Amino acid sequence: MAEKNNIRRTRIFLNHPLQNQYILHIIIAALIPMVVLFLNVYLLIWISVTQYIGAGEPNLVIAFDRVNSFVLLEIPLVLLFLFLWAIYISHKLVGPLLRLEIDLNKMLEGEHGLRIQLRDSDQKEIKDIVETLNKVLELKNDSLRLN
Repeated sequence: MAEKNNIRRTRIFLNHPLQNQYILHIIIAALIPMVVLFLNVYLLIWISVTQYIGAGEPNLVIAFDRVNSFVLLEIPLVLLFLFLWAIYISHKLVGPLLRLEIDLNKMLEGEHGLRIQLRDSDQKEIKDIVETLNKVLELKNDSLRLN
């Protein structure tokens, strides 16, 4: 039976340039369509309402103020959620790569018997690469022992 992998990262935001880059790309990729869609819907609704009711209607001004207040409250919440989601997604990719970099540097410093281990929850594709790398390192260590 395979041994249970209990590796756990303690920091979610790694402050690694690669994670920062992914956070920025995720936020931009989500914000641009969201802003364009929001502005189009918002303007379409208010242009239509003012055409049919009239811009000077007092009730329309009250409705405008209420909607604007709601939108101003909602935007920071959406941005906060988007930022937290970007950190989570980037962490899922950068965390295993950072572990790989740290362990490879340890091997360069002389720890030749080290096996690279990732968390059970890390992405399968990255775990497959690490497992292949571990096999290559085992073969290299075996050949060094034979010589």
